[in-house]
Amino acid sequence: MRRLGCVAVLAVLAAACASPARPATRAAVTTSLGGTDVAWTQLMIPMTAQAVSLLGLTAARASSPGLPALATRLRSDYRADLARLRAVLSRAGIAETHEHDGHDLPGMVTPADLAAIGAGTGPGFDALAARHLREEMEQSVRLARSEQRSGHSPECTALAASIERARGSALARLSAVIGP
Repeated sequence: MRRLGCVAVLAVLAAACASPARPATRAAVTTSLGGTDVAWTQLMIPMTAQAVSLLGLTAARASSPGLPALATRLRSDYRADLARLRAVLSRAGIAETHEHDGHDLPGMVTPADLAAIGAGTGPGFDALAARHLREEMEQSVRLARSEQRSGHSPECTALAASIERARGSALARLSAVIGP
């Protein structure tokens, strides 16, 4: 195994010596990810993670018929999306950063939002949670469409298409449960 590792390192070094020198840039490390792909992924990770928290709270506390079950199912779907988003960055050798911490971005469920929602009860809780879920889903759809139009990586654009379909379907299910 050690010999195989040495051979791989030598092959990489030989290839590097044979190719023209390139400046060391972040893009050179990111393999097939373009700037849009990286920015989209780094934004979608915290958006999705915060939505997972809201979905957990909604599953535990919602009182509207069907809303707890929907939130439970969506939480599982969002966790799977979160794992896929993180895997994209990991495969590209890019650290997960939180460049959007503290920003009040459309659709982003903030810790303050979670606290306000958590303070609610009954129909007021359900309405506030549903409003934030709807805003997150709508913004996720917009961002996914943007990635599909401007992204470079086939992996990212395919993931964006999957997220667009999933969030669109989730919006329809949310509307069926709580109304438009």
